[in-house]
Amino acid sequence: MEDPTQKSSTDIASRFLSSTPTDVTSLKHRSAVIAANRLKANSTNPWFVPTFEDEQQALVDEFNEDMRRRKEEFKASTKLQASVKGRNERKNPTKPTRGTGAVAAEESSLAAYEDVAADAPVLTEEEQAVADAFAAEQQALVDEFNEDMRKRKEENVASTKMQAIIRGKSSRSGMKKPGDAAESGGKAVMVLFGPPGAGKGSQAPKIVEALGIPQLSTGDMLRAAVLAGSEVGLQAKEVMSTGGLVTDDLVVSIIKDRVKDEDCAGGFILDGFPRTVEQAKMLDGMLAETGDKVSLVLALEVPDEVLTERICGRWVHKGSGRSYHVTFAKPKSLGEGEAPSAANMLDDETSEPLMQRADDTEEALGKRLEGYHAQTVPILEHYSPAGVVSKVDANQAPETVWGSVIAVLPIPEEAAPAAEAAPVAEAAE
Repeated sequence: MEDPTQKSSTDIASRFLSSTPTDVTSLKHRSAVIAANRLKANSTNPWFVPTFEDEQQALVDEFNEDMRRRKEEFKASTKLQASVKGRNERKNPTKPTRGTGAVAAEESSLAAYEDVAADAPVLTEEEQAVADAFAAEQQALVDEFNEDMRKRKEENVASTKMQAIIRGKSSRSGMKKPGDAAESGGKAVMVLFGPPGAGKGSQAPKIVEALGIPQLSTGDMLRAAVLAGSEVGLQAKEVMSTGGLVTDDLVVSIIKDRVKDEDCAGGFILDGFPRTVEQAKMLDGMLAETGDKVSLVLALEVPDEVLTERICGRWVHKGSGRSYHVTFAKPKSLGEGEAPSAANMLDDETSEPLMQRADDTEEALGKRLEGYHAQTVPILEHYSPAGVVSKVDANQAPETVWGSVIAVLPIPEEAAPAAEAAPVAEAAE
């Protein structure tokens, strides 16, 4: 920082005035602008999943840090102006006399700066206007930021409540609170679709928490049935031991057994099934036996070219399963501007070489996406007449995607999340 004794108060104050726009509505410190910049910087990062409260606090911290720097940088000019102003007022007998205590306090606080003030110019009206404008602008920034934050919180609460009311009064109005046993026909049966890299891994756990029902993967259910030694599990084990494919009938039987468990009383989420229209029809028949039906088909949609960037940039540590990405989550070993290779893609903790999965190549991904689209489109068309299909644009920041997802989830009014008080930025001293 420059020595304040080497520059006049006019020079110092003018410099900061020129760098501080008086139109505070256009400043970069507004919470909406800060949030937009943070979202833009992480718009294609599938690992960037802050909660609403985390984002609010991050905005406050960033704003307060900026204000702290602004006050610190302007401190030299402020002190110099204060010392000059105080000396001038004491030497000017025409000005009203203040209380003895105020004068004593001022004398004490300015004692350290008298040497500077002795050689400083008299504070002009223009200089005083600069100092006053800076203080007013600091407070205006704080006031605007806090008002912005308050509106953001109110809008979030209103949106959550409205979504809950709409869902509660829709066809799912008979649904119980998450975790409660549902009456016949009241189960939330959800089918989750999404191509590889669409973010199912980020969104599914949130859906499970929001609805209070389990996510069921056909692969996991098959393995669990085999380990449990159930009748259908033994049948599946016999088929798999001979290298055969488990039939659709057997898969449906395994699902039928699994959803009888207590944790599925309020419903369940199917991930990876059905894969064909025929399987969808078999699922419908199974559910009809208990008076249930698919209540929501949620499809996460991302352009293929975006998925290629997400998937083909993934590298993993075989021993631990830790995942990295050449763009979004680089290992420490990958230098800026370097092309990823086995030599510079190393695990942060063990320094062991990372690897790419065989199906994470562009060629393999192309085949997987082709198969996914061929399977998914007919299934969505199968359920569309029932009005239960919801498509979500997943080519956005994860928290934005989650906002779209929760808007279509069958959450009753009673389960709407309560809002917390919004954090407040610190006022300028």
